[in-house]
Amino acid sequence: ILTGLDTPTPTVDAGGTYTLTATNTENGCVNSSEVTITQDQVAPTVDPGLDGLLNCFNPAIQLDGSASSTGLEFSYTWTTLGGNIVNNATTVNPTIDGPGLYILQLT
Repeated sequence: ILTGLDTPTPTVDAGGTYTLTATNTENGCVNSSEVTITQDQVAPTVDPGLDGLLNCFNPAIQLDGSASSTGLEFSYTWTTLGGNIVNNATTVNPTIDGPGLYILQLT
């Protein structure tokens, strides 16, 4: 238990079975309940897609990270070294208009 050991809302950082015990200070009655927390240890799949080509006919392109893990539990963040993300840097398919290295991070 990270924080809140003596509270009804502790914060934990590992899977396991946790027990809450409550004691009535007026009559000494005790009751407890358990909860099991499972820890997701499977890393998401990250696939930024194929390389693209910017030229006079294609001054901007859309990157395609759609082969990466999907779901509401994931957030996508594209960053670049030397390039330019025009929009949608927090989606699977941002638009870019500059050559460079593009990095997709899933959390």
